[in-house]
Amino acid sequence: MSGTLLSLFLGLSVFQSSSDSIRRHYEAAEAHRKANNLKEARSEFQAILAEAYDKLGKIYIARKSYKEGIAALEQAARYAPDSVEASLELSIAYFDG
Repeated sequence: MSGTLLSLFLGLSVFQSSSDSIRRHYEAAEAHRKANNLKEARSEFQAILAEAYDKLGKIYIARKSYKEGIAALEQAARYAPDSVEASLELSIAYFDG
């Protein structure tokens, strides 16, 4: 498999796993919302936002758009304050930017 094809395949599998994760969080959030477990629903919706902002931030950073990337990663860290990964990504963005 060529390097470009392998990169495309790996990129698609990461995208797929990310969309699966978001879908699982959404389904859990809706189940909690319907059961009137609003605290748990909110937590799941926040996980969606954290993951989406993280992915967006990584895209901006890869494009060397550091200002936008840092802003998105700051939001990811806001929605996932206990996430070591979010803090690490943001720290790296601050350093690179």
